[in-house]
Amino acid sequence: MVTQAETQINTAPSSIWQERPFGSLSPRELRGVLVSYESLPFLFGVFSVAPFRVLSAQGALGSDTIGRIFAALADEWHDATDILSSPTKKIVHPAYLRIISMGQAAIPYILQDLKQRGGDWYTALRAITGESPVPPEAQGDVEQMDYAWFEWGRWHGYAV
Repeated sequence: MVTQAETQINTAPSSIWQERPFGSLSPRELRGVLVSYESLPFLFGVFSVAPFRVLSAQGALGSDTIGRIFAALADEWHDATDILSSPTKKIVHPAYLRIISMGQAAIPYILQDLKQRGGDWYTALRAITGESPVPPEAQGDVEQMDYAWFEWGRWHGYAV
């Protein structure tokens, strides 16, 4: 079954997709990109060298489109995983992985969803930002973890 978000990503003009070898993008280039779902195993280090498709979120897709893609994926993820007790099953869900593949463009939407609906967004935030503002003593305390990420968001200019 193809989701609304997949349709929007898959129908993006081919001129904005480019094949790039793994590791060829600088950290600056990685900001605000969407990576094709097929590329995720490479990004998570399953394979050391392989091409992947990158879609620039800057200019190629407007923020309203990115917001709609995120909302569709987040709804799919919440619907499928909110009843699960296994954090591992939640973070390997295809919709969650697609959200991670959205990169920095997803951060404001993740923070907003975390504030409104909760959920285990911490792994996605760490994967996208490369940071972990949650102090070791707060690990496992959802309220403190949320607070740490909201403070991180405010510090980085996100409306939380």
